[in-house]
Amino acid sequence: IEVSVARLPYTLDGFTIERVIDGEDTVLFAVDAGETIHDDTTAPAPELLAPSAPSATDGLVLGRVEFTSTIPRPLPGEPAHYRIRQRYTEGVSSDDSPAVTGHRDVEVVTTTLYRGASEGLLETVIVDASQPIATFDAGPFAWHGEDTDATPVFPVRHYTLVLSAQGLSSVQTTSTSGFPGAIPEVSLGTVVITGHTTANLHGTHVDVAPEPGAVRGCWRLQGEAVFQCGAVSTVDPGALSVPLAGLPAGRYIDFQLRSENIHGEGTSAVLTALTPPSAPASFQAGQGNDHQHVTLAWQHNADQVVDTYRIYRGGEFLQAVPGTGTSFNDAGAPAGTVGAPTNIGTSGAPDVVHVSWTNPAPQPGASSTYQVIAVNASGTGASPERSGWRGAPTITAIEVDTSAGIEAIAGDPIPQSFADSNAGAPSLQAGTLSASQGTHASHVTLNASGFSTSPGASRTYRVRVLTNAGASPWSESAIGSRTPGPLEVRFEFDQGGGSFALVRNYATATHHNDSTAPADGSPRTYRALVRAAGTGTLTSNSAVGYRFPPLDLGENCSANWQCFSGLCSSFWGTCRLPVMAACDPQDPDGNLCWTEYCDDSAEVCQMVPSGFPCSFDDQCQGAWCWDGFCY
Repeated sequence: IEVSVARLPYTLDGFTIERVIDGEDTVLFAVDAGETIHDDTTAPAPELLAPSAPSATDGLVLGRVEFTSTIPRPLPGEPAHYRIRQRYTEGVSSDDSPAVTGHRDVEVVTTTLYRGASEGLLETVIVDASQPIATFDAGPFAWHGEDTDATPVFPVRHYTLVLSAQGLSSVQTTSTSGFPGAIPEVSLGTVVITGHTTANLHGTHVDVAPEPGAVRGCWRLQGEAVFQCGAVSTVDPGALSVPLAGLPAGRYIDFQLRSENIHGEGTSAVLTALTPPSAPASFQAGQGNDHQHVTLAWQHNADQVVDTYRIYRGGEFLQAVPGTGTSFNDAGAPAGTVGAPTNIGTSGAPDVVHVSWTNPAPQPGASSTYQVIAVNASGTGASPERSGWRGAPTITAIEVDTSAGIEAIAGDPIPQSFADSNAGAPSLQAGTLSASQGTHASHVTLNASGFSTSPGASRTYRVRVLTNAGASPWSESAIGSRTPGPLEVRFEFDQGGGSFALVRNYATATHHNDSTAPADGSPRTYRALVRAAGTGTLTSNSAVGYRFPPLDLGENCSANWQCFSGLCSSFWGTCRLPVMAACDPQDPDGNLCWTEYCDDSAEVCQMVPSGFPCSFDDQCQGAWCWDGFCY
């Protein structure tokens, strides 16, 4: 308490200070003369109020824990009222001064932050600071502190804030906990390839704050710089498994785990693994393209690691092809087949035996199911199944077994017939030539009888086809032989001196009337030349023939041909002028009327009534011509 005192005329002995609290508690303090300040240390003390429990950050701040707390202003001591009077040696005192009011207060507040492993073990001083009371002029003080010791992150730290002031009992907050933030730590232990384009990354997520972390699996082609990452998943600390999809098949791939929080991203070490190859692209199996094999073709898996391509037929392994291969010829597939020719038959001809047949239709090989599987150290990629077969063989030639040997024939188109000109020729058997002698007045009748033919010796035929894959079975057998053509006869007569003249050239009729024979009945010597196609020519025996001598008109006759000119009248039996071209169906005497006796318009005979002159029987109407008259 500072007091200015005017010097009085008395001898100042000192001062008496009277303190009254609540109008009851009175305390006197004696102050020596010359003192101008007196500290009342017995006045009611101020009181420190407990601050709010500090709020500690849980990993939200990288590398440290930050705290906030609200510290209320300490309560001042209870007010006291003071009066002072001067005390003199003369035994008198001055009047009391006017009363003044004062109270004790805190001058400086010290804040100390303690850290420990548990609530009961808080021994490390983290923050120790002082705040003048003026700090509280605007109200409660917002205290801030931090723990910058960020290692290790865990276990959780416990904190308590202690307030102290000179001469006062300290107060402390309840315990709180917090931990510094850190960039996540993640490790990659193994990579499990689960498919051609998928994998699982197995690792560990280290316990850091704040948790959980956002974990991603990442990959890149071996040798490349940039990673591609999959979807983010929230993962708690501990063991983890992160799937990846969309990987390139058949490639060496670098894998990495990454974990990210608000402070940054932690990455694991890189592991490399190989994905299985994809299925061979555009796989096709030949369908009858080649009779020797089935051609399998595919596209190489570009940029992929393929050790071999394994070929399967019907589920059975055939062969491994190097990983750079793109084709394989399966010569062990079922071969195509060709049957024996059918419908074999023969037909004889004079010069050849015609053999005919129907060529078989070559058949492709049986269909097989094929698959190509790409293989590397990580796995396989199987193609779709494809059906393929060997092509049908091609007929290149024909073999004909003629019993006397094998004849090979070819052509385009492939023949389905064969003419065997080497078969035995047909034969001709001799007969007899006869010539009429005086039988006919108009001609000599020639007759070649008894001549005949026989087919050639028979052969047994069979046929097979030759193909680019071999020969077919033999066909069934057929028997055939050369057959002669029809008999043809040529008639000649001997002119003498070994020369023969033609009577009739070759014709199939075996008889002929030689009207050129001498009319006077002179004889001729005839011969016949007999032939048939496919055989030789036979010369017959010689035969002599001649015509009957002719009769003149009026001579007795028995047939018309005996008359030199005209007809033999059936009524008279004598040769008469010819009667021809009857036009009337009535013919009493059996002979016909000539046209010169016919009316041209009516085309009927001009009949002469009975009793009128006539020349021929046919002129008489229903009568006979007798002595120049009709009767």
